[in-house]
Amino acid sequence: MKILAICTLFIFFYSCKPSISSEMNKPNSTNPDSLAIVKLISDRENTITTLEMKQKNIEKGNLLVRADRKTAKILYDDIIYIESLGDYVKIFRTSRQVTITREKISSLNERLPSSFLRIHRSFIVNTDKVLSYSKELLNIDSQELPISRSFKVEVIMKLEQRI
Repeated sequence: MKILAICTLFIFFYSCKPSISSEMNKPNSTNPDSLAIVKLISDRENTITTLEMKQKNIEKGNLLVRADRKTAKILYDDIIYIESLGDYVKIFRTSRQVTITREKISSLNERLPSSFLRIHRSFIVNTDKVLSYSKELLNIDSQELPISRSFKVEVIMKLEQRI
């Protein structure tokens, strides 16, 4: 792989005609391979930039849920934790509001960014809002939530990385 990249760069630089500074690093128009390489590099840079922007939007984004016969838009930063009540879910927010929606916690867990962590079959927490934790309990917004045995190793590991 490294050899291919070095060969690609060599072909690219070899096909560039070194002249005046404004003409430096421009591909030789007589060599179609150099134009293809320049286009390929440009396309990859654009793809990387687009993916980085999408990732930032996801992290700063929002969650759309159906509540009270309306679609509610809840900012990720506004969510403290989520509690499951069977087929219903309570979303506890920083504004002391509670949103109840008829969704399963597993479907919400798939739509949330990496800053949210499943700590129990009934709880998902925003790791940015965690105040303290032990092996069995997690303190978030003056609430103590249980950490289940099945999620304990992953929870402790991720919280140690975050805090």
